[in-house]
Amino acid sequence: MSELLYIPGILWQDLGTRTDPECTTIDSLMKKSGANYTVSAYKMYTEVTNRVEGYHAVYRDDDKRLMCVVNNYYPQIIQNGFTFSIMKPLLAANLVSLEFVSVAAGGLYHYGVFKSTKTYKILDEDIEHYFLVVNDHSKPDGKVAVYNLPVRKKNKTILLCSMTNSAYKLRMPVSEDEKSNEAIASMIMSSVDDAFIWCEIKLKNLYDKKIELEEVTKVIDELFPYVSTSDGEILDTKTNEKVDELRSTFQECIDSDDNDEYRQTALYLYFGILDYTQHYWNDAGKGYDINKKMTIVPGFFASIDTEGAKVGKLMKMIYPKK
Repeated sequence: MSELLYIPGILWQDLGTRTDPECTTIDSLMKKSGANYTVSAYKMYTEVTNRVEGYHAVYRDDDKRLMCVVNNYYPQIIQNGFTFSIMKPLLAANLVSLEFVSVAAGGLYHYGVFKSTKTYKILDEDIEHYFLVVNDHSKPDGKVAVYNLPVRKKNKTILLCSMTNSAYKLRMPVSEDEKSNEAIASMIMSSVDDAFIWCEIKLKNLYDKKIELEEVTKVIDELFPYVSTSDGEILDTKTNEKVDELRSTFQECIDSDDNDEYRQTALYLYFGILDYTQHYWNDAGKGYDINKKMTIVPGFFASIDTEGAKVGKLMKMIYPKK
C-alpha cells in the first residue's frame, strides 16, 4: 500500500470556486473567486531611453501589482468579465455545465472548467469531455485558450498527450458582440469531434502495441531512476527509499483492476501513469491546491509539474523518434 497521499476523482474534484445556492452565475462566481479585478497595459520607459519600443508592462488596476511584461505593440487585453463569454451560449443551450473557476499567479491567469453533457465511447469505455478555458494576461492578443480534455470515466483521469497540439489547444477570439461569441462557441463544440478522432487513434494504437515484461521494467527504471554510483551500484539512501515507494505506487496503478483488459499492451502503461500522476501526491499542500494540481496540464502554466511530465516522457519511450 502506497504511503503517498491518494486523492480519487477528477483532478479538480471539490476544488476551485463552485456554484452554490447563493452563487449561481458566472458574474457572482467572479466576485467569490477574487477575479473581479481589471488589468491594464502601460508603455515602458527606462532611464536610458525615452521608450522601450514594443514593450508594455501589465498591471492589476486594483493594487497596481506588476504581473508581467509583454512584447506587443498593441496589446488587446481580455478583461476577466469576458473570459467565459464564448462559453455562455453553450451554457444557455445546456450543452455544458460549469465545474469551477479560479485565479492563479496573483491574477495573471483567470480560468475555469466546463463539462460537456455528451459522453463518448473509445474501446467500449465511456469518455467524458471537459473544456479548460484560460485567460492568460501575459498573452494580450484578444483571445483566450480553450483546451480539450477528454476524461476516462472509469477512474476520472484526463487523457493527456492523446491528440495533436492543434486539436488539444485552441486560441479563440473573444468579442463583446453576442453573435460573434455564438459563432465561436459553435466552433468550440465542433472541435470536440476532431479531438476525439485523434484521441481514439492514439488509444487504439497504444492498445495494439504489445509490451513485454522486460519493457515494463525498463519503463519503470527510466521514470523512477535510483541514485547510483558511476559503476551503476544502487546506493542505500533515504532518497532511494522514496524511489522504491514511487515505483511501488506506479506498479499498483498499472496493475489496477481498471487495466485488466489492457495487460501486455502500451495502453496498460499509459493508463497507469495517468492514474499515478493525477491521484497520488507527495504532500497535502499540493494535493488540495487547485492551482498546483493544474500544473500537470501541459501548456497551461509556464512550466509543467515534474511528475506530470512523466506522461509525455512515457509517450516518447513508447514511440521513440527514429
